[in-house]
Amino acid sequence: PAASNPQMVEQLSKYVGQPLALLRVDSKGRVVEVKQSQFGPESRFESELPFILVLPDNPTGQGQMWERNYAVTLEPQGDKPLQKFDAVQKYVCQKAGDGTATVRLTTGLKSPPEAAADQMPLLDVQPEGEVVFDPETGRLRSARLKIDRELTGHEGEGSTYRFQSTYTE
Repeated sequence: PAASNPQMVEQLSKYVGQPLALLRVDSKGRVVEVKQSQFGPESRFESELPFILVLPDNPTGQGQMWERNYAVTLEPQGDKPLQKFDAVQKYVCQKAGDGTATVRLTTGLKSPPEAAADQMPLLDVQPEGEVVFDPETGRLRSARLKIDRELTGHEGEGSTYRFQSTYTE
């Protein structure tokens, strides 16, 4: 801040150190209640988990599989009303031991819109990748998620739209 533009420091400093949301989360990582959301609608916490994944009810072991069913909510945009899409996140424990569990996760929509243009705003909520956590404490050790999806014909014949995203924690 000392070497920055004073006006920029003044404008941005009101955002630093301020809570973005106040959530109540259960021991499995599921959001139980959104008490306050300063950044986006409360419904986003149904699809965007604060700890990347939900844990299974039973202890995690190699080869174990579990799912999380939820809805993705698209807020009204222009003439489009609020829309909800059923989604599923699938988890597979690839490795467990030495105080960590490595889980592969994939995300998909149960019934995606037929039109490619209607699928565009849903691409960024379908990550896949690997999450490493401590099964004893439930603490996240690392996460590497990516999205690499391509839609053809979204604006007529010959058009292509590609969405790429990488998230590492």
